[in-house]
Amino acid sequence: MKNNKCSSVVMISRSRLHPHPDNPRKDLGDLDELRESIREHGVMQNLTVIPKPLPCIDEFYILIGHRRYAASEGILTELPCVIVEGLSDREQIGIMLCENLQRADLTFIEQAHGFQMMIDLGDTVESISEKTGFSTTTVRHRLEIAKLDKKIIDEVQKETSWQIGINDYIELEKVKDIKERSEILEESSSSDDLKYNVSRYLRDKLIEDNTEKTRTLMNKLGIKEVKVNLNWNDEYKKLQFGKDKSNFIYLSEDVDYEDLESTIKSRKTKTKNEIVCQFSYSCLYIAEKLGKKKDNKKTKAELERDRLKENEKALTDARKQICTEFANAILDIDPDRFRKLEKDQTLIPMITALWKLMERAEISFYSYTMKLEQSLCKAELMPLVEKYEDLHIVQKMMTRIVINLSDRHGKDFCDWQNKPEKNRLKIFDDFYDVLYGMGLRLSNEFEMILEGSSALYEPEDEEEA
Repeated sequence: MKNNKCSSVVMISRSRLHPHPDNPRKDLGDLDELRESIREHGVMQNLTVIPKPLPCIDEFYILIGHRRYAASEGILTELPCVIVEGLSDREQIGIMLCENLQRADLTFIEQAHGFQMMIDLGDTVESISEKTGFSTTTVRHRLEIAKLDKKIIDEVQKETSWQIGINDYIELEKVKDIKERSEILEESSSSDDLKYNVSRYLRDKLIEDNTEKTRTLMNKLGIKEVKVNLNWNDEYKKLQFGKDKSNFIYLSEDVDYEDLESTIKSRKTKTKNEIVCQFSYSCLYIAEKLGKKKDNKKTKAELERDRLKENEKALTDARKQICTEFANAILDIDPDRFRKLEKDQTLIPMITALWKLMERAEISFYSYTMKLEQSLCKAELMPLVEKYEDLHIVQKMMTRIVINLSDRHGKDFCDWQNKPEKNRLKIFDDFYDVLYGMGLRLSNEFEMILEGSSALYEPEDEEEA
């Protein structure tokens, strides 16, 4: 305000002072503490005001001091003011923004929209930093927040207990598409959830971009895309890439296109056979076609694939049968047996073991206490579920566990290589130990499956063993 006319401090009647119509800060916050201070000490700092446009005479708009003006209502009739003249509309709004943005009680959302208003008025990141005292990095981060849909921010804050922090907003900046940012924020319910959603989006975007670039390169090199599974076909020999001589390329990682192109060109000069490619999930396979089979006999690779599929199906069927036997064993236990154990005080170790199993099987207390939905249970478990309300509390815990174990998703006995999933098998085996003490006896075949020693599994590597 060096080039503008300023008065010395003068006392002006409250009735002649008016809030500025373009004041960016609409919510003045809690005024109780300030009101008590004014009641005891008066207004310690003068207001900055400008004359109202003609035809108004001796009327003023407040530039700085809206909170002091509001808090003094009913206490003071006059307020100390400095009158400033010759300010443009842009300068007036800029002064009010700077004054508000320097307040410690502003949220970074309010700061973000304040900075955006200054940008809209023609300021730069550097000039905002100079005026407000915030670093240019902070200003840029706040401006990125201002790009998000405020309604979505408000809804997420309202519908979840999650208080979105500045680091969450900085994490979102990794997503360049503003619309996608808002959608990710809307889908998230915690900081960890947001990080996962951002990383998943970036991975999917990288796969999408790499797939498009790679397809363009394949077309350029005259490489045909085939639908046949190159992993399980002896007619094709897969090409190897990179220092680790991998026979596929992860499209979810940065692709070395120079190495990819040179490898393909080199192979094409050394062979008369056709070079083909296949996109499978997030991987790219490139192979040399060796020729057609002379008969209809299955290749070694195809026979091996069939064997693995049969073993996988056998393990899935065994899992279903084991859960059925678990359910029948729970149903066959006489509730009076638990009552006797209660009297002998020997039931506590069993309840403790079951509760630990529930934690390991990720059965939350909420899902345990909620009503059991019969429609979600497997048909083979229905005899147990239908009698759920009549069961002893320990049998109810067992029922919840067996229902969880019967849900196949994420709980198969083997991994994608048909090797035993030890952590999952341990939960089944420990649950079997509890039921074993209640009289259940599984066949040797089923016991070997739970131990991970069945021939249906693929042998483990030495390091894994």
